[in-house]
Amino acid sequence: MPGLLLVDFGFGMPGTPVPSLFTMPEGLTVKLPAPSSIVLSPSGLGIRIDTKVWLAPSTPLSSVEIRGGAGAQTPTVRFMDPKGGLLQAVKPVVNVDQSFHATCSKGPIAQIQLDFPNAEGVIHSLAGILTRVSDRPFHRQVKIERIDQSVCQAIVFGETATIELAGDGELDGLAEARRFIAGVAYKRDGNGVAKPRYPSMDELEQPFIKRAWDRCEQAAKDALMDDVRGCKHFVVWYSDDNGQTPSKSPKKIKDNWPYEQTDKIKGSWGPYKVAELKASNIYVIRYCGVP
Repeated sequence: MPGLLLVDFGFGMPGTPVPSLFTMPEGLTVKLPAPSSIVLSPSGLGIRIDTKVWLAPSTPLSSVEIRGGAGAQTPTVRFMDPKGGLLQAVKPVVNVDQSFHATCSKGPIAQIQLDFPNAEGVIHSLAGILTRVSDRPFHRQVKIERIDQSVCQAIVFGETATIELAGDGELDGLAEARRFIAGVAYKRDGNGVAKPRYPSMDELEQPFIKRAWDRCEQAAKDALMDDVRGCKHFVVWYSDDNGQTPSKSPKKIKDNWPYEQTDKIKGSWGPYKVAELKASNIYVIRYCGVP
């Protein structure tokens, strides 16, 4: 039988110090960018949040409700599955007492991120239904009407997290490739690109992943005002001719258009190594004018 998870973040007197990483007795891990404290806000007692907070239950949740407090703007609340995929992103309404509620029932939910825009945040409580991952199928990403910088960062991470420089490859070139991918993600409003992928708290402790995540953030920031115009397509794939065309070996891309539209290729970045593709001839190939 699924169980109930109830967490109260007002576990001390106002001023009680809170470390940047800790686990509640109920098994919920809390990660903050820096140490914080317990505060008494107009919406109640809880942990002060200056920028972001990550919450990770020891067992995925089939549904969850977060209660918190905010100033003029509520946070963006993102719910992620065990693979780091975005299940739902919500921006709740502020009540008269400056409280807000954010809910999600698209589990399994393995991580929750709250992103406060004005350093005026508090988290008060979490209630969730515990379930095993195998109890429910994964739900796909909800449609994003307009992506923000944080979602764009997660899309670029989903596309490029495992890319490594091959030999003496230039880091500047990879930065340009990520910026182009970010520009495409903005242009397409998050459609037709990788699903947003958010690294787990444990993954962010690994230097390679942390560097990639930070560089994807920079790419999303740099591309905010870019207009890729008709260059709205790309592939990250093997190339045996220095990025001029994608290769069909050791395997093909599932879609045929990258091979049918090679006359639309207008440049590439690489070569790179990608461990999951088991090769060091991987290129980010840019297409312009693909229907």
